Amino acid sequence: MIHALEQQVLVLNRLWQAVNVCSVRRALTLLFEGHAQVVVRTQRRRLQDLHFSEWRELFAAARGTRTKPLGPSRSVSGCLGSSC
Repeated sequence: MIHALEQQVLVLNRLWQAVNVCSVRRALTLLFEGHAQVVVRTQRRRLQDLHFSEWRELFAAARGTRTKPLGPSRSVSGCLGSSC
């Protein structure tokens, strides 16, 4: 059985083209460090990219929990991942 953090996720470039795969653990690290963004499907079935703080708030809202502010958010260019 594969641990959830060791499962594979798809890495996309700025043009939303698949360029690599990496572990969930690596993807979360890239996300937290501001080198990647999460792609989610909206209620209108559109894709939207989110920075870590936006994703964290969305995840907490879906679970019905509150989040504590982490400080000012950083701006990251439209990259959805870097090399893993």
